[in-house]
Amino acid sequence: MAQCITPADYNASGKVDLFDYNDFMDDYGNDRVRSDVNFDGQVDFDDYLDFIAAWDGGAGQEGGLPGSGQHSRATVGNRIGYAGYQFDPSIAGSGTGGGAGKYHVRHRVYDAAMGRWTRRDPLGYVDGASVYEYVKSRAVVGTDASGLRWLPCDGTCISEGYNQPVPPGPECLSYSQCQTYSCANARCFCLTSGDELWQNIVRSCLLCNYRRGNDPNVAHACCYAAASTILPTPYWTLFKTSLRCWAVQAALCGATGTFASCVVVPALPALDPLLPRVPPRVPTFQVFF
Repeated sequence: MAQCITPADYNASGKVDLFDYNDFMDDYGNDRVRSDVNFDGQVDFDDYLDFIAAWDGGAGQEGGLPGSGQHSRATVGNRIGYAGYQFDPSIAGSGTGGGAGKYHVRHRVYDAAMGRWTRRDPLGYVDGASVYEYVKSRAVVGTDASGLRWLPCDGTCISEGYNQPVPPGPECLSYSQCQTYSCANARCFCLTSGDELWQNIVRSCLLCNYRRGNDPNVAHACCYAAASTILPTPYWTLFKTSLRCWAVQAALCGATGTFASCVVVPALPALDPLLPRVPPRVPTFQVFF
């Protein structure tokens, strides 16, 4: 089910006001593609009529809020859905009514009525014998935000990572003093792995999984993969941080193994070969925390 977004909230501020009207009129008056609110491929008077009908006709008058009642109106277009899927009503689907359109999912198009992809997986048979099957027919427990690979992830935690990145700070104290992952001190890693967007997305996602008591190996694989679909993985930073936090763990709580024996873990398969990535400079192994 897609999320409903009223076209009256033109600047996506969360409320409908005069700023939306002014922004639309500026784009419409200059024939900018953004003012094509009915998505018919051209900016024309129909877009003006549709916007004014939404802005001034109950979908939110000046100062109003696009609440749930307005979101359920038939005049409001469904666009953004689960896992960020972009609903496109202009593409005929296999179903009727709500299933008449399809969803753009980064690398492929998803037909919700049939419950399958419309084209082959670009990565081949990574998810099994069918290259059209959607998340191994396990939509309740799996996600696929890129259209490439099924992940047995906590979708709420992935969404939290994307939407609420967490910088290093007090939330890292959620981990106990001697909590580890692959022998490195978890609190140390959370606090010192960096303040870039990739690390903040992963940090938020991992903290969410930790609070929920999810398996740490699955959580790390899913959170890393989720962040790496949009940003290059900072392998070298992770390696240096893992070495530092292994030493911290050894000093605070006693070593549970040699550094080399702890960090050699299976490398994650590349989710998106088309994305630019920072080449790993870690000799003979990759480190994931």
